[in-house]
Amino acid sequence: MADDGKFDNARYSAIRVRCRRIERQWVARKVAETERSFVPVWLMGLTNAVFGMYGGILVICVPQLLSARYVPDMLAAQPPRSYSADT
Repeated sequence: MADDGKFDNARYSAIRVRCRRIERQWVARKVAETERSFVPVWLMGLTNAVFGMYGGILVICVPQLLSARYVPDMLAAQPPRSYSADT
C-alpha cells in the first residue's frame, strides 16, 4: 500500500509471484513424495545375502585347501600371531 491509501499494484504482483513460486515448490515436493519408489525388503535382503554366501564358501573351502597342502589341524586352528617391530 502506498502512503496515499491507494493500492500499490507493483508490490502486490511481486508478492503474488513469490507466493506462486512457493506454492509450485510445495506442490512439486508433494508430487515427489507420492511418486517416490521404495526398495522392497526382499531385495535389500538379497543384496546382503551375498556376504553370507561368501562367508559360507570360505568356511567350507579354506579348511579343504589347508588340508590339501598337509597343514596340521592344530596349526590351522591357531589364531594368527600378532606381528610387531620387536620380533
